[in-house]
Amino acid sequence: MKRIIAVILACLCCISLTGCDYVQTDIDSMISPPKMTEQQADIYKAMKKSSLVEDDVVLKYPQNGTNRSAIVMQDIDTEISEEAMVFYKNVSKTTSSDMGLKICLLDQIDGNWKAKWTVPLSGTSIDQVSFLKEPDTNQKFVIVGTSDEKKTQKQYQVFSYTQQGFYEVYTNSYQVLEVYDLNQDGRDEIITVVQSGDLQDSKATVNEKTQIETMAVVTEYLGGQFQQTYQTPMNQIVADYIKITKNEDSFGRPALFLDELIGNSTYATEILTFSDGQLVNLTYGSDIFSQTVRTQVPSCYDINRDGKIEIPNTSFMPGYNEESENPVYLTKWYQLENGVFQLVSNTYINYAQGFGIILPQTWEQTVSANSVVEKDEIDFYIYQDNTEQQEKIFTLKMDTSANIRSTGMPTGYFEIMTMGQIVFLAKLYQTSDPQYNLTEQQLKENFIDLHLMGE
Repeated sequence: MKRIIAVILACLCCISLTGCDYVQTDIDSMISPPKMTEQQADIYKAMKKSSLVEDDVVLKYPQNGTNRSAIVMQDIDTEISEEAMVFYKNVSKTTSSDMGLKICLLDQIDGNWKAKWTVPLSGTSIDQVSFLKEPDTNQKFVIVGTSDEKKTQKQYQVFSYTQQGFYEVYTNSYQVLEVYDLNQDGRDEIITVVQSGDLQDSKATVNEKTQIETMAVVTEYLGGQFQQTYQTPMNQIVADYIKITKNEDSFGRPALFLDELIGNSTYATEILTFSDGQLVNLTYGSDIFSQTVRTQVPSCYDINRDGKIEIPNTSFMPGYNEESENPVYLTKWYQLENGVFQLVSNTYINYAQGFGIILPQTWEQTVSANSVVEKDEIDFYIYQDNTEQQEKIFTLKMDTSANIRSTGMPTGYFEIMTMGQIVFLAKLYQTSDPQYNLTEQQLKENFIDLHLMGE
């Protein structure tokens, strides 16, 4: 039973968990392509019939962002109907200078799909696909980010579709990219983090030059061209950017929360916003950044469902330290209020098993947890030094739905939730101190499905 649960949970974690987002692998080679819808099948068939597209092609799926399909539908011209963009690779005619990665644009003519243009893309894999609209002229742009395993920086290309063609209008490097109206001027900007040596825009309006290697850069479409208009330094110890989240800061300003990898299983967060007409990094150059450094929990999240993003931090639960063989962590969630972190919630987070649970803040110094591996259980108990018999508060148990149907519900347990084939169960105990006694409803309300924390 334990082996079966471990295999199921491992599959769930690899597919869904935020904690796995930063792993840059080619998903096209890891999983079978999803089944196409009828419309997508028609689009793919029309593309394959076109003389613009080679015979030996494979679809390429974006690895990040909200558009994860190899066939993306979007209205990118002045008509009402949507166009189709197919991302693919020609596998038989690649060269050192042309890796065969392309985008095919199809439009509907008299109800039938027709391939209109194909354009080459840089890199070997599709990283993400985004869109930007210029509100004054209604001009629409397609932003395609690509990655190359031989290069540390990614590349994004901006395309425009007109009657004359589907053509590139701008390109630049990036490490992470988001499209957002960060400066509240009514139009979206392209916000990237980039190595300063790779800034390519010779017409950038940034006046001050800096020796900082990593910068956050705002690129806007102004006067008929893309220009880099603002920049601010980022922390130099960051090894990789694993997630970027749109939200607001404590003043209600649009903000971007960038979750970062800074070491083996060590993470941090930086926050970008606009203040006094300038792009600012709220965590740079102060001890605020160090307060975001944590283990175990890669990403920010709205943990208390109040519409605002909280930043996690971790500390050892009572009874554990750096020498512990299998330490258990308490995860605290904070909001940055006027430059000061305010505690919002305490939780136990278990990424390996796909769940978390909100704990009362008064339990911080007095409650700990212990994993009983052979039973697929985790005990939460009142911690006392040098006491072998700890008083249990509740136990969480994982089982399969098939096993429960076969053998019945374990004595004293009730179901909290079902996640695929895994059923999470709980057992409550009456303690000598009423402050530690919970109800079934409280436990259910405080249970967290970590798969909902992913993209």
